Amino acid sequence: FLVGFAELVGFPVAGAPFRIAAGSLSATQGFDFIPVTLTAASGVWIADAIWFKAAHRKAGRVIDVACGLASNPFVCVTHVQRKLMETGPLYLVTAKLIPGVGNLMAAAAGLGGMSSQVFFPVNAVAALVWATLLVGIGWV
Repeated sequence: FLVGFAELVGFPVAGAPFRIAAGSLSATQGFDFIPVTLTAASGVWIADAIWFKAAHRKAGRVIDVACGLASNPFVCVTHVQRKLMETGPLYLVTAKLIPGVGNLMAAAAGLGGMSSQVFFPVNAVAALVWATLLVGIGWV
């Protein structure tokens, strides 16, 4: 939970190895796969919710912060936001799996004016798919 939350809020944490290790522990040490996956996904979902709400309230400041965290500040949120508007909410799910893009999706959705009724359920699916994939790799 904490690693996923910290990673998506913007701390320089490589969370994938932690989720893969958690999956490995669920396979070898008797941890239940589903609670491990749900815990990892919930940290990500909460961090994304913070970015989404912040983007609705303080758009200019969120762009400055998010672009500072991006691996390529020149492409930044505007590219992600444009792609989101072109492909729709389903892009939230697939983009979560793209390194450097998944961290910007919540801010881009907020800046793009996506409604909370659309963002929160779609983002929950995205966080769950993302966590399941990484924990599943470790489990295998």
